[in-house]
Amino acid sequence: MAPNVPSAMYTTCLPERTALQEKLSGDRAALAARVCIVGAGVTGLCACKHLLQHGVESVVLEMQTGVGGVWRNTFSSTKLQTPRDAFQYSDFLWPPGTPRLPSHAQVLDYLESYARKFQVLERIVFNCRVLEVRRLDLEGPPPVSAFQKLPANAKWAVRVQQGSADLTQLDAEWLYFEYVLVCVGHYGDIAKTPKFAVPSKGPQAFHGKVLHSLDYSKLDEAATKKLLTGKRVIVVGSRKSALDAVMEASNSNRGPDGKPVTLLFRTPHWVIAHHFFYGIPMSYMTSRFSQLLVPQPGGGSTLHDIISAALSPLRWALSKALEFYLLSTLPLAEHGFVPNQNIFEEFKSCKLTLLPEHFFDYVKEGHIKLQKTSTWCFSSNGVTLPNGDELEADVIILCTGYEGERKIKSLLGTSFEDILQENDSSIPLYRGVLPPRIPNMAILGFQESYSNLFSAEMSARWVAYWIAGKIALPNKEIMEMEAYKWLRNTKPFMTINDKTCVNTTALQLADQMCRDMGWNSRRKKSLLQEIFAPYGNMDYKDE
Repeated sequence: MAPNVPSAMYTTCLPERTALQEKLSGDRAALAARVCIVGAGVTGLCACKHLLQHGVESVVLEMQTGVGGVWRNTFSSTKLQTPRDAFQYSDFLWPPGTPRLPSHAQVLDYLESYARKFQVLERIVFNCRVLEVRRLDLEGPPPVSAFQKLPANAKWAVRVQQGSADLTQLDAEWLYFEYVLVCVGHYGDIAKTPKFAVPSKGPQAFHGKVLHSLDYSKLDEAATKKLLTGKRVIVVGSRKSALDAVMEASNSNRGPDGKPVTLLFRTPHWVIAHHFFYGIPMSYMTSRFSQLLVPQPGGGSTLHDIISAALSPLRWALSKALEFYLLSTLPLAEHGFVPNQNIFEEFKSCKLTLLPEHFFDYVKEGHIKLQKTSTWCFSSNGVTLPNGDELEADVIILCTGYEGERKIKSLLGTSFEDILQENDSSIPLYRGVLPPRIPNMAILGFQESYSNLFSAEMSARWVAYWIAGKIALPNKEIMEMEAYKWLRNTKPFMTINDKTCVNTTALQLADQMCRDMGWNSRRKKSLLQEIFAPYGNMDYKDE
């Protein structure tokens, strides 16, 4: 053992070391992967693939047993929210015959096929949990084991644990990299749960079963049936996970002993039954013309702002027309499910939600009950409403979101908190990926859009150019100014505390990235198409 190694936690104790780990930890460490990618989801896979295109080796550390990220642990009924063609890599099409809205199993197959085709699969270490990320120039290197040399270009130390989560901290090792790409996304891992001023009104007051959608999504079909069948179920929330959960609970209670399921929500959001308005595909909301309707943050041109202001009456009229269409085709008013906010604001903040099939049929038949309330608390038998009414339950499922910021902080530690976040927990990122004051690190997959895969691959492509030395970054002060300008100017257009949605600014961000990479940002064949045609990932095939 090397001198200065105080305990076995700094030696390599992982069972069944893989060839890749030998390469990373052996005497040839200086020749090993330059880049550590945390997460083998949609973003992590394409980040590895684009780095390989530039001759940059990386290793992907994934805590699960396969690729897919959040798609590995989701409700059995979950499908894509966006049409298939809006969710595909620019150089890898869906197989012929894939339905327009693929199931989560089909999404997993697609992602695994992508990883296999581009030799990403062999660069993934599965069942490998990242415990800590340490910046060497600030915190110094951890002790190095006898068989391991600290690479000359190392900027980051990553402590990992492979195998069962029951292993102790002693079963861990340090790996060293020049760059770290955090691709853990905004969802999963850390549940966001309701807070109660009086602790006795929290989950401990309830005598039944309480679980977050994070835990519910990990149940297999048999366990889900056992949990829900013949039970009085309350689902808390009004977004996609809540709607899917209430449908699954209702389907499990269709027999003679079945019970109605209650959806408890504070704020309804606009929902759609399909991706067409008046027969026009919703994808047209991704066109340059649609983005002219909104002022652009972080460097939008004066001409754009003038046009946007002139078109504000049209923006209002389009929003009202879309709302009228939904109110005419869905029984939202009949069931008290009409949102207060306008639909354009919902689209800008990524709150527009695809309805599960037959949702309002179930409501009309009494299988699903909708209960709107400003506040609520737990009771021994279920949930108590402000007027004193009690909703009895055996099972309560909290579909109340996730804390993506906390997930990133848990990796980086409290020493990064001040330079990573603003006081309101938003994270300023240059070009949507680089924290200006943390060198050699990128945070990918943290932005939402109509097509999360489009945002993910565009970011991964740009980061690969950066690491390959094909993009010259401005100094830290300029990057920080640009990141904060983008954040400040975006917030007025983001409702309900959203800081990551780029639905109405995705094209400007893509234009900036294209210019950085030396690409032509105008991707269409004609001026008419450039202005009015939908934009998507297939418009950005590698040049």
